[in-house]
Amino acid sequence: MTATAPPAASDLQQRAKQLGVELVPLHENFGVQVKGLDLTQPLSRAQQALLLDAWRQHDLLLFRGQELTPGDEQRLLLYFPHDAKAIEEENFVASFFEPRIPSHPLVSSSNGGSSSAREGESHD
Repeated sequence: MTATAPPAASDLQQRAKQLGVELVPLHENFGVQVKGLDLTQPLSRAQQALLLDAWRQHDLLLFRGQELTPGDEQRLLLYFPHDAKAIEEENFVASFFEPRIPSHPLVSSSNGGSSSAREGESHD
């Protein structure tokens, strides 16, 4: 079985335009800023497919100005290939996420859910 190649850049831009989305290159070889999507709302299958193809082609997607809840973040993450077992076990990188969003359902840590990186603590 062979992997499917990402669509050509012009095809991706055309699909984005049809969906009211703008893909703005961040660098000639890497990354795009995605404009025109409200990530606080569920995305259509066509929008999900566009994001997946854009990610495969550009390796990095940047969404500026989005105020996402933990549920919004979880929904967005699930649009992309993921480890279903890790999600089921809530086995994620707690040292990064927990201080920022301690009640996030996908965050856990090896010390029973508490992290030493709390607001106001020194990391000397």
